[in-house]
Amino acid sequence: CSDCCCSAGLIGKRFCIYNQQYSEVEYRQRLELMALDSWSSVEQLRSRFAEFCLDYPHREADIINGDNVSGDHLLNCKNCLDCFEVTGPAEDLYHVYLAVSDVKDIFSSCMCGHRGELFYECMGCVDGVNYGFSTYAWSSSEILYSDSVTNCRSLFGCTNMHRAEFCILNRQYTEVQYEELRSRLIQHMKNTGEWG
Repeated sequence: CSDCCCSAGLIGKRFCIYNQQYSEVEYRQRLELMALDSWSSVEQLRSRFAEFCLDYPHREADIINGDNVSGDHLLNCKNCLDCFEVTGPAEDLYHVYLAVSDVKDIFSSCMCGHRGELFYECMGCVDGVNYGFSTYAWSSSEILYSDSVTNCRSLFGCTNMHRAEFCILNRQYTEVQYEELRSRLIQHMKNTGEWG
């Protein structure tokens, strides 16, 4: 449609107001009578139009190629519940906002994607596997409670790390030391109610 005002459910129409067809001259005259140059007139028009729209069907959600999904603006998704702005392929997501390109098994996260898998409570994380409670982790694996890490592996509580592995609080450990200390930290956090 073009040159239509306050109309709903029309396709390819011109010079309509509240779905009523007018000639071009009548349309322009009626628009002037609506006094769209004042705030109060626009607010009245907005209110009337909202009520008018209730009589016409509208799309509940924008979902394309979705299987067992809920949310809005979903494309190529499967088993994605309470998700918004997800462009797949995406599978097994829950409560995710803004995810793109080959994501899987992500829970309660936002702004994530590009080959991301097994993320929990993350933001701004991409291209990796097994991130938890982290922000801006990229191209990494086994990242917990960390921020701004890139190309890393097995970090716990680290920030601003690049190409690091087996670190806790930005301190390097051997793999065995890391696993033992990480297990003790997680158990302590569970005991004090800080874990998760």
